[in-house]
Amino acid sequence: MKSFQYRISIEIELPRQTVVEKLFDYDQFVNYQEPPLQSYALKQGQYLQPGAIVDLVYLYKKQEIHMAEITVECDLPNSIHQLFILGEVKNKCISHFIDTKKGTLWTMDVTFQFPKDDGQDKLEYMKKTEEDMVTFKHYMENL
Repeated sequence: MKSFQYRISIEIELPRQTVVEKLFDYDQFVNYQEPPLQSYALKQGQYLQPGAIVDLVYLYKKQEIHMAEITVECDLPNSIHQLFILGEVKNKCISHFIDTKKGTLWTMDVTFQFPKDDGQDKLEYMKKTEEDMVTFKHYMENL
């Protein structure tokens, strides 16, 4: 097994409530996620409530990829703990949202867990997470 952790923060120049509402609106995902979300379906519980399981479907290289999103804890608009499972890969994301003078500071603590060491590069994962957060920031600030 292989795992690594990291933290990424970004400031979004909008109020925290606005940021959180858009970030967790599945219909908005197509506007900023890459690959774009094709569809989603609630499989268990209630959206954004502990125990909720959502099937996220992405199209990647002409193939449908199903990823499970599990809400572990939710105290929005302050924080949320989610677990994403794609095959045997687990990705734990704990996001915190704090008011700043300019808007909202979004900090995400990320843990990846892989069934084996296939040479996964922590820096590549960090770069992708940061790119995704910056893409969301630009999307939000240009609505």
